Amino acid sequence: MYVRADGCIVISMATTTKSKSRIQPKANAVEKVRRDPRDEQNAVIVAALEECLVAAEAGELVILPWQKDWVSAEGGDMPVSLSTLKRYGGGNVLMLWVTAMLKGYTSKYWGTYDEIAERAGLIKIARPGGKGHFWVSPDLEDGTKDPTPRGVRKGETSTIVQRWVETKPRPKKDAAGNVVLKKDGTPVMETVRFPVVHHVYNADQAEFPEGCKGIPQAPAPQVDDKTPIEVAEALVASYLENGPSLGHGGSQAFYRPSADHVQMPAFADFKSAEGYYSTLYHELTHSTGHESREAREGVMKGTFGAFGDEVYSFEELVAEIGAAFLCGIAGIAQEATFNNSVAYIKHWLEALKNDKHLISKAASQASKAVDRIAGKDEGTQENETQEGGD
Repeated sequence: MYVRADGCIVISMATTTKSKSRIQPKANAVEKVRRDPRDEQNAVIVAALEECLVAAEAGELVILPWQKDWVSAEGGDMPVSLSTLKRYGGGNVLMLWVTAMLKGYTSKYWGTYDEIAERAGLIKIARPGGKGHFWVSPDLEDGTKDPTPRGVRKGETSTIVQRWVETKPRPKKDAAGNVVLKKDGTPVMETVRFPVVHHVYNADQAEFPEGCKGIPQAPAPQVDDKTPIEVAEALVASYLENGPSLGHGGSQAFYRPSADHVQMPAFADFKSAEGYYSTLYHELTHSTGHESREAREGVMKGTFGAFGDEVYSFEELVAEIGAAFLCGIAGIAQEATFNNSVAYIKHWLEALKNDKHLISKAASQASKAVDRIAGKDEGTQENETQEGGD
């Protein structure tokens, strides 16, 4: 996959000046706008697609930002939070994958500065007046500070992820600011959801000296451990017990909503087992949109529409991201044999530029599809999965 070398997005915020009695904005100040991580995630994906387009126009084979063609030595390839040891969900996965490829990170673990500092053995000290804290190295036996490098290395850049939070129920107001009342005169209550930005670092950006908590270590291989392909098989078998029917034969892979049936070419027709499961996961993700499951619009209608249609774009993006997530959970690589033509990449660029939240909404639905197929045993970061709509 090809991405821009800088990958950096800078957003400036206006400031306000405080008077003795109240806070007043400067006369020429720009109104401060809440930072939306979905816009930033979309910008990173668009930048990556633009690099893919350049490569495709040069005749090179490319991997799109939501496809993954490598595996981690730590086992499983979904990004994992160091604070909860649960895998991330939604657009956060894409953001962390793209950053890892851009920067060359090999670890699947990500954590905030504080989380990494604690795991690296730094000591938390309160600032005078109780305003915040800072981290220092532990003391040696002679009373001096341990000079061993610990925590996030100086100069490292964080990556943003988002977590959705919900306000407590409060009276709903109309456009004029008046409280909306029920027939009995009591106020209509509502909750508001909004994204909160967190800055995280990859474990490769930090130092974890011997003897500290460090990052989780992969368990030693056991004789009865499943191979990635066996894991992939198990995911499919479990879902199909109460899922769509599956048949083999012919030269095309597809999902037929009216019959709730997935059709695949014969296993032997694929170049590799990874190629087979990557394709199967794509079609199984489509099947989660059935009315008896997640009830997505494109699947409910029985047709995804024509290439380029809004419904088609959304459903196809959900399936592509879902397949990538499932491959990540199984620990298998998606092969660089996709039909990522110039026209195909241009289509996605146009779609993502027209709807800046399309990638996050599709990634959210893909995470729900993955939870339905793979179950929730992996423990998704629930609040980070719910990308939400506009």
